[in-house]
Amino acid sequence: MARLRNWWTNLGLTNQIAVISIVVASVLAIVLCTVTATVQILTAWWTPQPLKAPATEPGTPVEREDSDVIHPGDTKSFFGGRVRISLQATQPHPDPESYVVFATVWAPGHEAQQIDGEPVGYWMTYQAGTTFRVHVTAANHEIAAFSVFPVPALSPTPVLTPIPLTPVPHTPVPSPTHVPPTHTPIPLTPIPLTPVPHTPVPSPTHVPPTHTPIPSHDFRYLQGSLRQFPNCGVVHLRGKVIGVGGEPVNGTTVRLRFGGKAAYNVSGEGGSAGEWGFAPLDPAMFHTPTLFTIDIVRSESDPLQLSDAVLIQFLDCALSGQFDNIVFAYVR
Repeated sequence: MARLRNWWTNLGLTNQIAVISIVVASVLAIVLCTVTATVQILTAWWTPQPLKAPATEPGTPVEREDSDVIHPGDTKSFFGGRVRISLQATQPHPDPESYVVFATVWAPGHEAQQIDGEPVGYWMTYQAGTTFRVHVTAANHEIAAFSVFPVPALSPTPVLTPIPLTPVPHTPVPSPTHVPPTHTPIPLTPIPLTPVPHTPVPSPTHVPPTHTPIPSHDFRYLQGSLRQFPNCGVVHLRGKVIGVGGEPVNGTTVRLRFGGKAAYNVSGEGGSAGEWGFAPLDPAMFHTPTLFTIDIVRSESDPLQLSDAVLIQFLDCALSGQFDNIVFAYVR
């Protein structure tokens, strides 16, 4: 002990300060390492474990989309026949660059649902045991394209299992030596303001009004007027011809075409004013799909077309055997 005291005395003041600085620095390094290790241990224990979603069972098919193109008068099956679409017709939309679609969405053993003059981009929901979403993706004067999507059932919410936390024993950390901060004033340098140039707002551009095109026919089918119901007593098609003010018009020749045949009926003859009708099928044809085309012509001897054509896809009398309220209006 006396030797250590003599050694310390002989070091001198400068060396004593150096030894004290080394010892203090070593103690601070040990304290810093202890604090860092303690924080890492606490972080590892308190960080929650990520939850993993249950994986899909092996061999489970993932149904995404089934798309196809259909011609008027045809029927296409989707998802192995679970959904079927029969296209009756496509007709020009009031917007000359677009078309509207007339189709029947159905499935064996389920109620049919109509797409009655809807434009491209139309969505509908159809229930056939499974919920499906039907989308009209494109159409022109020859075809219509459809996409069918099954709506997946909601997955059950996963149950969260809490992870037990084991407490970490508390180790007291010695307080570090306080070193007063040194305050050095920072001079403030003013920032010059740059003026923003004024940009004039341009005047709005005048858009000339668009002109409504003149109808190409004397008569036009009123979109959405058709109604259809199951009827296996007699398959018939009925309608009316009206004037500009909605009054019934007699003496107009209505033509029905189907299966390479043509039939004619004059509005107002043998019935109420302006009305016409057909019962074209034998009972043996009540379950045979047939495409009906109805329009107005000048006469039976001079069948010049005077209206757009209405296409009706007959599938089965149990689905739709009664088609009425087919209205043609005079537009000149």
